[in-house]
Amino acid sequence: MSAPPSSTTTLPATEERRSAEAATSPLLTISNETVRLYKNVIGRGPTKVRTVFADPDTLVILLEDALTPAERTLRDVGAHEQLREFRQVIQEALEPAARSLIERTLGRETRAFIAGIDPAQATAAHVITLEPAAPTDSPGAPASRNGTAR
Repeated sequence: MSAPPSSTTTLPATEERRSAEAATSPLLTISNETVRLYKNVIGRGPTKVRTVFADPDTLVILLEDALTPAERTLRDVGAHEQLREFRQVIQEALEPAARSLIERTLGRETRAFIAGIDPAQATAAHVITLEPAAPTDSPGAPASRNGTAR
């Protein structure tokens, strides 16, 4: 069984390279555009993002080095709950754009969008469940994309 596809992006990268890579990888497109969404809303995006399928209908976006300078200050003074509350508001504001990005890129509807953050590790995660993909395998085929049995 092969490993599920994964996409990691470490910034900064040139626009040309990102465009070329995104053309070949929907997961890389999601990683890069997620960074862009955060930058547009809070002025800074995570420096490392990895997007992977946990299973055929579950997408995970891991955002590392994700805190803004203000959030790092909250973390450093032990105000983790306030940081989580602030980030929850930001993640709720980003959710419609993030869902749209995923649906547009993968051609599948989202079912659930769950976001959280670990302030101590400056790491956030989005877990997105997708509507099941329309079956494209021949009848009786034991595996779907990613080498995962259905």
